[in-house]
This record gives sequence, C-alpha cells and structure tokens, in this order.
Amino acid sequence: MSLLVDDRSPAPGEGFEIALSFRPLLESWDRKAARSQVRLEEYRQKIAALAAPALAGLEPPLALGFYVAGREEVARGCDLDNFLTPVVKALGGGNAFSFVWAERGRVDDVSRLTLLEASDTRLDFAGEPSHVAARLTGSYEKEAWKAALAAAAGRHESAMRSGPVELGIRFGVSPERTNWVALWKPAIDALGGILGDGDGCWNPNDDRISLLVLQRQLRIELGWDVQLDVWWAEQT
Repeated sequence: MSLLVDDRSPAPGEGFEIALSFRPLLESWDRKAARSQVRLEEYRQKIAALAAPALAGLEPPLALGFYVAGREEVARGCDLDNFLTPVVKALGGGNAFSFVWAERGRVDDVSRLTLLEASDTRLDFAGEPSHVAARLTGSYEKEAWKAALAAAAGRHESAMRSGPVELGIRFGVSPERTNWVALWKPAIDALGGILGDGDGCWNPNDDRISLLVLQRQLRIELGWDVQLDVWWAEQT
C-alpha cells in the first residue's frame, strides 16, 4: 500500500520531473556564515535555476516530490523532512506548496524532483492505514505542543518494530499561518509512539520513514490552532 495515489511521476502535460546532477543536501541550523550554510545557499540557487522553467508553467498552490538518492547518508537514515526543507525554501517557501512528499532512494541512483499543481495529487487512504488526530493550541516551539501531540497519538505496535514506515501528515491551518513548513519537524519529533523512540527526548526513529507525505489544508476557523491528522503504514 502507498499513501500516494498512482505513480508519483506526473502524466504528460500535468507537471515536470527534474533529475539532479548533484547530491541532495540536508537543511542546516548552523550560523549564517558557516560553511554548511554557504554550501546550502549555493544548492538552493541551483535548485531554483533548474526548476524555474517548470514553475513558470504551473499555477500555485503546487505539489513537490523529492526522490532522494545518491548519498550513503540516505541509506543510513537521514530524515526526509530535512531534505525537503531546503528545496521548498529554494522554490518560493511553504506558502507556494500545499502538498509535498519525499521518498528514500538508492545510493547508486540519481535524485529527482517532481513539480506539479497540487490539484493533480492527493493522499490516498485506500488500504486503511492507521490514523490518529489532534487539535493543538499554543506555540509549536514549546515542548508542551509536542507533548500534547505525543499524548494524542498514543503508543502503537509499530513503535516496537524497526522496519520501514510510510508516514502521511495533514496540517489543518489558518491561511494566516504562511510558514507551515516550520511545523514539520516538531510534529514528526512527537511521533515516537508510532515510529519508536531513539536516543534522547523528542528523537523518534524517523529514519524508518521510507515515504513521507505532508499536506496543508487551509481552515480559516482554526485561528492559530493546528489540526493534525497522521496516517502510517508499515511496509512488509
């Protein structure tokens, strides 16, 4: 079962697939002048240049797919959301996208971006994946926000295993919350009850995620609250 409908490649006339001739980079939280940040800025500029023709032919809100490959770190389990974040920043920020996904690829393969209009793709709930939901208040930067999500998510048998997991999260947010990308990491960090707990606090085994699907749903009535729906399916 897959949390995405049909094949991830766009049909003719619907979108664009772009192969990268360079290795994908992870988001960095180093200081601005750090070498990692300089490399990341160069990387974002390359991504923007490659995607410019595709973006000119698409109407926002957009969907972005990232087949992440070509690095040993991918196979060892780098977090997929940290590969998505710099690409989204390079292509206009979270406000331009309402649907993104990342798939863990092979070390000997080439990374590929998929760009299409968000109306051309969606989450697929066929096959009855597991599901939990929570409405969260307060700041996502506070530990209480993650604690509330962890409590709502509960603990599941999937946390006792180590195999690959497909994870989908729908973020219900007000149109005033333009940076829904900032919600990705704290939300995933709170899902140890689904993914299993790693070392330290708020450090789940998210390297198990083989396919990550993230969707924004605009809901004006939420104000500054966030409605989260989480689906997951273990791969066998």
